[in-house]
Amino acid sequence: LERTYIRLPYAGIVRSKEVDLGQYVGPGTRLGVTFATDVAEVRLPLTDLDLAFVDLPEASDFSAVAAGPKVTLQATQKGKAAQWQARIVRTEGVVDAKSRVTYAVAQVADPYRLQSDGEALPVGTFVSAVIEGAIAEDVIRVPRAALRGADELMFVDAESRLRIRRVDIIRSDADSVYLADSRLAGEFLVITALEAPVNGMPVRTAGGVKSVTADSTAPVAGDGG
Repeated sequence: LERTYIRLPYAGIVRSKEVDLGQYVGPGTRLGVTFATDVAEVRLPLTDLDLAFVDLPEASDFSAVAAGPKVTLQATQKGKAAQWQARIVRTEGVVDAKSRVTYAVAQVADPYRLQSDGEALPVGTFVSAVIEGAIAEDVIRVPRAALRGADELMFVDAESRLRIRRVDIIRSDADSVYLADSRLAGEFLVITALEAPVNGMPVRTAGGVKSVTADSTAPVAGDGG
C-alpha cells in the first residue's frame, strides 16, 4: 500500500466509483470514472446541407486552437435560459450510418467555471447550438410565409398581373428563405396569402406587395442540436 498511488494527469471530477474501502484490487482493475474540467466537448450533428454553409476544420486537424466557427450553446437551467460560448475544433471524419449526419466537435473552456465567472455547464446537459455560418454572396432574403409549395414565389409584373415562378433556394430557416438569383432584385413580391392564385390573374398592389432587395453579403447560419 505504501507504494500504491492513484493519480490523474489533469484537474477533474470523479463521476463514479466502483470500489470501496477494504476491497482488494489488482493491476488493471477499474476503480471509477473521472473527467477533466479544463474543457468540455459537445458533439453537434450536421446534415449534408448544413455542411455546405459551415466552414469546418478537417478531421485530421486535432489542434485545440483550430480556427473553426464559433458556436453559441443554449439550455434552460433553473428555469432560466443560459448561454455558453464554444468553438468547433474538429469533425469526427465519418458519416453516421443510421442518421447520415456528420458530427462536429465543439469545445467549451472551463465548463464548471472554476477559473472564471458565469453559469456552469455540467457534463451531460442537453443543449441546442447556433453555429456561425459562412458568408453567402449576392443572395436575396424573403419571408418564408411568401413561399408557395417547395420552390415557388408569386410576383407582380408591370401590368399588375400575377406571375408564379420557380426560384433557386439555397437555404431556408423558420423565418426566411434565401435565394441565389440576384436577377429578382427590384421586382415586386406578393406576401399576401391568396386562396386560388392563377398565373396571369390581375391583382391589386395596395398594401400587399413589397419590393425584393438584394443583400451583397448575408450570413447563413447552420443549426445543430
